Amino acid sequence: MTTGATIGIGEWQFDASSNRLFCDTRTLDLEPLPARVLEYLAARPGQVVSSDELVEALWPRKFVGDSPVYRIIAELRRALGDDASNPRYIKTIRKRGYKLIAETRPVIAGRETEKLPEVSRKNWLGLVVLSFALLAGLVVFAIWLNDNRNASPQPQTIAVLPFEDLSRDGEEQFLGDGIAEVLIHQLSQIDELQVIARNSSFTYKGQNVDIRDVGQTLGATKILEGSVQRGDGKLRVAAQLIDADSGVHVWSKLFDVLDEDLFAVQDEIASAVVVELVHPGAPSNIDLLATGAPELDVYELYLLGRHNASNLRPSEAIDMFREVIDRDPGFGLAYVGLADALLEGFDLNAQSLDRSGALEEARNAIDSAVQLIPERPEPYASRILLATIERTNAVADSAYTRAIALDHQNVDVHIRYLENLVGRAWLELNKDHLVRAVELADRAEQIDPLNLRLKYSLARIARLSGAFDTSERLLRDAYRLSTTRGEAARALGELAFLHYHREQYDKAVAYFHLAREHAGTDIGVYTAYLAHSYGYLQDYGSAQRWLAELERPYDGEALFIHWDVLLLTGNDEQLVREVNAMLDSADDSIFPLEYTQSLAAFFLGNTGNCERLFELTAEMDMAAERVRQPAADCTLAYCYQQQGSDQKADEHIAFARDYVRRSEANGMITMIERYVAATVFALEGDRDAALSKLEAAYEAGMRTPDFLARDQVMAQFADDERLQNLIARMRADMEAARKRVARAAQEGSWYGLVDIDPLAGLHGFTTSEE
Repeated sequence: MTTGATIGIGEWQFDASSNRLFCDTRTLDLEPLPARVLEYLAARPGQVVSSDELVEALWPRKFVGDSPVYRIIAELRRALGDDASNPRYIKTIRKRGYKLIAETRPVIAGRETEKLPEVSRKNWLGLVVLSFALLAGLVVFAIWLNDNRNASPQPQTIAVLPFEDLSRDGEEQFLGDGIAEVLIHQLSQIDELQVIARNSSFTYKGQNVDIRDVGQTLGATKILEGSVQRGDGKLRVAAQLIDADSGVHVWSKLFDVLDEDLFAVQDEIASAVVVELVHPGAPSNIDLLATGAPELDVYELYLLGRHNASNLRPSEAIDMFREVIDRDPGFGLAYVGLADALLEGFDLNAQSLDRSGALEEARNAIDSAVQLIPERPEPYASRILLATIERTNAVADSAYTRAIALDHQNVDVHIRYLENLVGRAWLELNKDHLVRAVELADRAEQIDPLNLRLKYSLARIARLSGAFDTSERLLRDAYRLSTTRGEAARALGELAFLHYHREQYDKAVAYFHLAREHAGTDIGVYTAYLAHSYGYLQDYGSAQRWLAELERPYDGEALFIHWDVLLLTGNDEQLVREVNAMLDSADDSIFPLEYTQSLAAFFLGNTGNCERLFELTAEMDMAAERVRQPAADCTLAYCYQQQGSDQKADEHIAFARDYVRRSEANGMITMIERYVAATVFALEGDRDAALSKLEAAYEAGMRTPDFLARDQVMAQFADDERLQNLIARMRADMEAARKRVARAAQEGSWYGLVDIDPLAGLHGFTTSEE
């Protein structure tokens, strides 16, 4: 193949001159290095090309090694939609190299390529999401090439797998996980070693895998695995260092020690690894705990707290971390664990958590951790999480800067800040935050390629950009990679929210049920939004029944879901009474006053209580009485129009119109923006434009007929045949969705409704809660 030519590869066309892949209406820009690898393979279809040949041909006189070649091949497979286990494009020939097996054909320049669509500004973010992993490959290659100009040997890359629990009751896996975590931390302090991050190596927990496959997937040259068994106050710890390419044991040892000697065993294992992979005498006894190791039973309690937190049992974790701190007030990481459990519990609306005091206790715990372990990144990662909840962006920026200065390889720091940026992008309608978030995701992927929390964040970015299929694929991948109930619950919960935001409420119901079954009843956020999904399905009995399952059914987000149900069922008198009661106690709310008032404005306006709404706006300390929620601005504009205050109405219409403009300019169009766009036209008296926007919203997935029928602004079109037909179509769709939900509940098969399989080893529970 001539360099710069266009060639067909399977269903794709590859333009080597622009590094672009085309397929139907899809366009994907490859980075230069993956593009050159694909071009080289395409010039040799059906031939086996070794890693050495690729390196010699594309990077002559540079020492690169196999690991980055593995990564580039993996990124190409991702771009082409290929599967290594059942390849259609690139096949791995073990011990020999790679072969392009897809049909290749020349493409005549100026014909097919002219028909290919240009990339619009609106799908810029979808392309960024789809190609971020390829960017990671470019960065990895650049680092390798730059660092090896003098042909210095490449660092060994090691993955530490969770140590298997061989105890009789099998209930001490947390100890095996803890040993692996300590070793990962210790070995990562050695400059001559590259250590795969915890989340990626823990993906293989409890699995019977081929070490060679693990090494190829993670890009590791060596694998450290082992087991732990306790009995009669003694520990038996086995450790093996294995060559990932051949599967041959490099080093192994069995330790029979007393419980209290566990820390010494961990140090000895780390030392042996360093001696084998680096050189004798290299420092290895890094102090994980910074303030000194606590008593073993205290440390085990800390590990058990971590285990409970990761399995979505925040209240149990909180109690354990509090006890650890009581017994050893100088153990800095225990304060980090406590803060994280409190903040995660707050975010997940844990029913057993005192939400009113959770943020203050978390703040104090973070301050204590910073004092005890100021040179560790973990307390600052916790501070980022707190700042995200409290929306104090300057604090998040400062904490991130400090944390990466201490450890730029800490993946949790990057992901916490990435999550902060995604939230800011949504609240501020600013795509620049998403661009920065993708850059951080790129960096985190290099450190921890299989990190599940990273996949959740990428899925949210894809969802915000309208790339719903990409978002679902990432979340389904995260679900398949889950090794614990907690991980499965988070993946299922994220899938539920994806379909909830797409207004596919039957699928949202199924996923929320499955998330609850894995997470348990303490995680209130899944129950609350399960109720909301039933409400939007017009099954108000189920909605109210699930709200009643909450210990605090009218607290936090559940309160506003309850108000929605009251609005949709026409129970205006109770709704107004509860809104007024909430406003009287708004200063004590966990939500910002501005947010609380804006929601109150929306509900008051849509129940016709404009006079009460005017009283509320008089109390607001905001420019032009603006409530910062576009739907509420539309409601305020409606009330001002009813009063004859056209100037004030126009101010709020202008804000809502600008909100829609900014959302479109930044590529973040949700159902809210589509509804607000229609409402703006309705407020301006443009019936045709308003109804056209609603019809377009329906085609995009909008399915809220009862809400649309109650909307005060749209009420002026109540007799319009177009609006009546639209509401009728929505109700027919919701009836069909309710039937699917009822059938799944009757059959006890929420999995079947969403076409997803139970995870092996995690499905020992009933699937019907009805």
